Amino acid sequence: MRWAFVSTINHMWTRSRRELVRRAGFGIEKIIEFDCPKEWPASGFQLGLVLLTRGYDGPVAVERLADQK
Repeated sequence: MRWAFVSTINHMWTRSRRELVRRAGFGIEKIIEFDCPKEWPASGFQLGLVLLTRGYDGPVAVERLADQK
């Protein structure tokens, strides 16, 4: 089972949220960074998609979404 969340990356990367993910039996498999739409107000935090996968216990792959112009 997989869940994907679009949010600022820092919200999924706190120690407490990472522990909640682990206790629920999931792992962070991948983070895909991308820029905020120009119409959105700037927050100063990196936006991204965080992929949680049940039973995943490997390294976190971090990628940047290709060509966003």
